[in-house]
Amino acid sequence: MDTVAGAAIQDYPKHRYRVFILDDANDSDLKRQIDDFNANEWTKRLGIQPVVYLNRSKGPGVLHHYKAGNLDSGIRTSKDQYGSSELIAGLDADMIPEPDWLARTVPHLVLSPGLALVSPPQYSYTIPEGDILAQDANVLQQVLEPVRDRIGCSMCHGSGYVMRREALDAIGGWPLVNIGEDILCSYQLNRAGWQTAFIEDKLQFGTAPESFHAYVAQRMRWTAGNLLSPQKFNFFLPYLDYSKQTGVQRFHGWMQGVKTYAWVALAVPLILLPVCLPLMGDGERHGDIPWNRDSVRYPYIFTWFAFRLWRRTVFAPHLGLTNVRNLSRNRYWITPYIAYGFYQSLWVNLEETKFEISGTFVSPIDERSEKARPGLWKRMTNSLVLMHTVYWLIASIAFLAWVSSIGVKIGSGSQSHAYLHTGLTMRLFEIVMAALVPVRYMAFPPSAVNRRERLARDERGAYRLITKTWTKRGDNGVSLREVIELLLIVVCDWL
Repeated sequence: MDTVAGAAIQDYPKHRYRVFILDDANDSDLKRQIDDFNANEWTKRLGIQPVVYLNRSKGPGVLHHYKAGNLDSGIRTSKDQYGSSELIAGLDADMIPEPDWLARTVPHLVLSPGLALVSPPQYSYTIPEGDILAQDANVLQQVLEPVRDRIGCSMCHGSGYVMRREALDAIGGWPLVNIGEDILCSYQLNRAGWQTAFIEDKLQFGTAPESFHAYVAQRMRWTAGNLLSPQKFNFFLPYLDYSKQTGVQRFHGWMQGVKTYAWVALAVPLILLPVCLPLMGDGERHGDIPWNRDSVRYPYIFTWFAFRLWRRTVFAPHLGLTNVRNLSRNRYWITPYIAYGFYQSLWVNLEETKFEISGTFVSPIDERSEKARPGLWKRMTNSLVLMHTVYWLIASIAFLAWVSSIGVKIGSGSQSHAYLHTGLTMRLFEIVMAALVPVRYMAFPPSAVNRRERLARDERGAYRLITKTWTKRGDNGVSLREVIELLLIVVCDWL
């Protein structure tokens, strides 16, 4: 209802927009609240048009396509029963818009006839303090979307967008798939010759997944959506996918598809390094290494320093160093779920994958609730958490075994320690630190944010966010992990 009020009370001509609630759950209590909202004296004084409550009939044995089907039904109903409109705007149920949301997005479409879609970033205002899971989706939007905007193929992220109805009709409406309908819609608009744009205005604020399990479910849904797009459009390759996309837009689509598949390759070092590195012999047992060690060692050290300097100068000023570090660790511990999503895509029709709604996901642990949070033993023995804990222990033992074996060689005076693998040692340490994140999170879970404390009624009675700035999270300090990595490099170089 906060979203309803925020959408209905806009700094925009009241007779030029109407709000529709598309309720796929057929919730009678929600319908009653909508009726109360329309009948309220203060909403009447504001002169806004009544909010329309819609739900669709879903017969048995028919694919209903979750969010995509709900949107398609609502858009058709709005046209057939309430008259058509030039533009369509959409919000997720948790995304509270700013009062100038429409005023800041619509002009872009008015001024650019070839523009089909405008999307602002999605900000989450319920991310716990000290988040280590990299839950903030806007971290990626801060970097990727401005780049996509420059080549006219910004992605629709499912909320806050304003779209030209003509363009949506030209591609046959929302793609009727169970997941990834927003990304597919963006690609189809580009393939039809339309441009899509991103604006950096802070115009919508929503809630983050409320548990570890909900976050994992969200990421797996995103993975399935990212895998579906390249499959559906033949990786955007010329002569295999005929469309009006520019060469740069094709390359972007191809790269996004390949990136998702390439992510699965991270599973290889995750599996092999903890097993193989402690078993690797020295020069005496396996013969001399058939290449010049310095030719590999020094480029690796240079690359390590260059990468961290690049990360600090390019990403840290925009995202905050803590967010950058969280993302760096996230790519490792989230990989098993990415790999499982890829494996699942080989035998499951991605267009029929079940849609897991993050906001209604019931956690088996509820670790962020101060009242309902179970004890440490129950949290740590949950099957999902236990998987991360066991892997972290295995990787840690493997790393310690590898390091201790080096110490034995040094003490014995053996020369075999000259063949220490700097890169592999560093990578295993990186994996150990990343694997610790879910374990540390569940051992010391943050408490849920009381979202109402971060909202306040404005002068017209709608709840809006109090602080409208995005948290960069982090300073330019040096972390303990970076100090240890530097020491490892020095030791490896000396050996």
